[in-house]
Amino acid sequence: MGAVEFIICHAEVTLAFVEAKKIPEVLKTFPKAGEYLKTIVSFGKVTPEQKEQCEGFGVAIHSWEEFLSLGDDKQFELPLKKKSDICTIMYTSGTTGDPKGVLISNNSIVTLIAGVHRLLGSVDASLDSNDVYLSFLPLAHIFDRVIEECFINHGASIGFWRGDVKLLIEDIGELKPTIFCVVPRVLDRIYSGLQLKISSGGFLKSKLFSLAYAYKLRNMKGGKKHPEASPLSDKIVFSKIKQGLGGNVRIILSGAAPLAPHVEAFLKVVTRKSSEINILSIPQGLVI
Repeated sequence: MGAVEFIICHAEVTLAFVEAKKIPEVLKTFPKAGEYLKTIVSFGKVTPEQKEQCEGFGVAIHSWEEFLSLGDDKQFELPLKKKSDICTIMYTSGTTGDPKGVLISNNSIVTLIAGVHRLLGSVDASLDSNDVYLSFLPLAHIFDRVIEECFINHGASIGFWRGDVKLLIEDIGELKPTIFCVVPRVLDRIYSGLQLKISSGGFLKSKLFSLAYAYKLRNMKGGKKHPEASPLSDKIVFSKIKQGLGGNVRIILSGAAPLAPHVEAFLKVVTRKSSEINILSIPQGLVI
């Protein structure tokens, strides 16, 4: 709560877009936040009690539908912006004192987007309008922000998870993303989970996996391309791992911190056909 109030006041936020279930938390920042915050837009509904409470603080609050209707029959010219203008302020969580805000310019965001585009192009995996991205990293994380902006830049599709870790696999299966973007600790968990599943599958299944893994890894180190390293192993042993990521993933991007070499090597082997692991290194100063 302290972090929300601090950020609103520190950044002098006048307009806030808020998830419906988070509105009560924002309202708790008043009256102090009311010095700057004058308009709240809910992505869902707004209750009469919330409207009354906001009116008491001199703050306007709109449901998403109400907010969209404000633009009916109105035309506005977009303001001119410079590369050096501040695009966003990314704040830390505030777990060690007041949150720290990093000023990120338009030029920085465009440069990061160009860097991602160049990285994907270097491995013949450039984005196009048919790509699908599942956003499950926090939107307060610059990595997710940049990837979403890359997708918008290419006219590709973005889907958002339901916010429940227990339902993430279902969300992945429903959306069937083509690009999977994660931070290393998520891949560490995937790796640990797969290792546990393999070891608990019994001696024969575990032995089969080990043999298939060693054979394919040896072929890849010998110079064979991923799809040619062991097609039979891909079909019989590794196909379920691919399906666990929705079945359409063609590339996995890991950013924000270094990925452990053994995790990278493992995922390069078990992700089937054309999937690859690429490391997208984003400067630590830009990572929340």
